[in-house]
Amino acid sequence: MIPKKTEWWLLIKNVIYMIENKKDVEYSAIIVDEAQDFGMPEYRLLRSLVREKENDLFIVGDIRQKIYSNKANFSKCGVNIKGNRTRYLNINYRNTLEIGMLADKVIEGIEFDELDEFDFEDKKTNYVIKGLNPIIKSFKNRNSEAEFVIEEIKKIVSSGISFNEIAIVARTNSYLKMMTSLLKNAGISVLSLEDINSIDRNSVYVGTMHSIKGFEFKVVLLIGINDDMLPYKKHIESLKNDKEIDAFMQQEKSLLYVAITRARDLIYILSSNNRSELV
Repeated sequence: MIPKKTEWWLLIKNVIYMIENKKDVEYSAIIVDEAQDFGMPEYRLLRSLVREKENDLFIVGDIRQKIYSNKANFSKCGVNIKGNRTRYLNINYRNTLEIGMLADKVIEGIEFDELDEFDFEDKKTNYVIKGLNPIIKSFKNRNSEAEFVIEEIKKIVSSGISFNEIAIVARTNSYLKMMTSLLKNAGISVLSLEDINSIDRNSVYVGTMHSIKGFEFKVVLLIGINDDMLPYKKHIESLKNDKEIDAFMQQEKSLLYVAITRARDLIYILSSNNRSELV
């Protein structure tokens, strides 16, 4: 069972108290990745694990990939990031120029909330690799979309790419269910992204847009990028006001940005109905 937000904070407060009163758990340094999705409790916990000194914390994050509503004020957590402590990383070594330009287009015009009231300038990203154009297609129904995915996977593998270098990603697990079944029926072995530690060169990986965060594949096929799936219509209908809707829309754009940039060489964006307005 996942604890509620208040329960989570109380849990972390108790952990911090135990750490501060037990001297033998202190670390020399801590490296933080995906820092944009950490909140105040997490940074206070990190601060309690290592004393403030030179080279105590190395924090890396990309505000454009912020897909959760957590907010953090570094200074209130005892973490100083201002002055010459901050560096910009502007060279993209993972994605091709074509994939990067598509991802940048998705989040174009968004004003991101910065961390610790620090003014991070959104500088242009430089790409060092050129490659294939993204493949964007719409189909009349899920079956047609699935048939295309199956045939494309066969073509991709015949070109020399292994099955395990391919990921199929959807907004929800329910959308993946039928696709997974049809893949198996076509003789294509499937593994969940949650089983990423399983080494099987003969299986493609499937998962949600949230679960692919932190990974990369040579080829990613985003399926079901429909107008009711992204932004997720069911969640929007539960929101109370325009402020909540705007915040959720920004998270959905960042989520699509994350999913697109998991592809190193080639990205597919497929829909089985009206394509999402975010593409």
